[in-house]
Formats: sequence, C-alpha cells, structure tokens
Amino acid sequence: VDALDFSSQAMYDFLAAGDTTKATMHNRVSALRALAQILALIGDERAKLNYELLKKFKNYPAPTVAATNRERVKVALTPAQAHRVLRVWADDLLGDASDKLLETRNTALIAVLAYTAIRRAELGELRWNDINLETGVIHIRHGKGDKERDVSIVGDFAVEAMHHWQQVQAARAGQRDIVFCSVAKGDKLGADKPLNLRAVNQIIDATGQRSGVE
Repeated sequence: VDALDFSSQAMYDFLAAGDTTKATMHNRVSALRALAQILALIGDERAKLNYELLKKFKNYPAPTVAATNRERVKVALTPAQAHRVLRVWADDLLGDASDKLLETRNTALIAVLAYTAIRRAELGELRWNDINLETGVIHIRHGKGDKERDVSIVGDFAVEAMHHWQQVQAARAGQRDIVFCSVAKGDKLGADKPLNLRAVNQIIDATGQRSGVE
C-alpha cells in the first residue's frame, strides 16, 4: 500500500490492523489528517481530494475486546470527595509563613490541577513568571505538541492556595523561579528545580491515600 494513500479503505485497514482503543484510532486519524492537509497545500488535485475525503472519514472499525479492556475508566469525584481531596493537606496549616512546606505546597499543587485541568508534566514545569495571580491566568510555554497557551484558574480556592504557597516559599528561600519544587525531610525546601512527572504522580497518590479517595 502506498504510504500516502488516504482512501477510506486504506484508512480502515490501517486502523483495524492496529489492535488499538477507539481513542487511539481517533488520535491516529487526527495525525494523518494533519499530514494530508500539508500534502494538499503543496501537492496536486489528488492530494487535495484525499484531504477532503479524510476530513469526512468516520468509518472506524470496532475495537477488539482486548483493546476495549485497555480503555482507562474515568470516574468523576463526588462533591464531597473533591472537597476532601482539595483540603486534605490544609487541615493542619497555620495560615502564615510558619506553615509546613509539604502541606502548603501540596494544597496549592492539587488545587491547580483541579481548577485549571493542566497536564501533570506542565504543572511540574511551571514558573512564577508565567503566573498572574491577580488575573488568575497561567501561561503554559511548552504544552502538548510544544504549543503555548493560556489557562484560567477557576474560582478563588486555587488562587488563594497559590498565594499562600508563594509567601511560604519566599519566606523560607527568598525569590524562586520554579513554582513547585521538592520538599526534603525535616521540612526543608529542595533545589529550585522542576518536579518531574514521577514526583507529581507520587503527590497525587499520597493525596488519595491521605484523603481516603481513590
């Protein structure tokens, strides 16, 4: 098969041979559609026709049972569960610069994830210069596909949690570049370096265990 054959039958055969979930099929068609668009801009009438056909492609094969079983189950938290998750780290905080670093950081981190829906990897890379707490807007410099975008912080809880963390962080270590850095044993601030994805996931897991919410 020609690698640039964007006929419906070729698309169907390609997707059916992949043994992937429905979400992955959609992602693959989206990527191929982007390629077809480029070819339509630089190619002939056939390339333009292929792109128009691919834009209308909806003939997705049914995923196999094995692929369907690999689909991630998405479960929304109840309001009561969300309340516990968001506030579980803040239970013992004092409300000033003498607060515990770990609890203050984690309260802000979980709140930002919940009230902006940014990706975990993006969260670990956040810098204070990219956040405007007055307007409640965060600028993501390197998002998915290395694209930039702005995201809004919904509501006051996350903004207040971020303000609090910024004050505590500055009181302990002065002006910092990275928003969410590590916290070492003995309630000591780690280096001014981004959290990696593993560290963010560990905080999320610890939040679930502490709050009793899976």
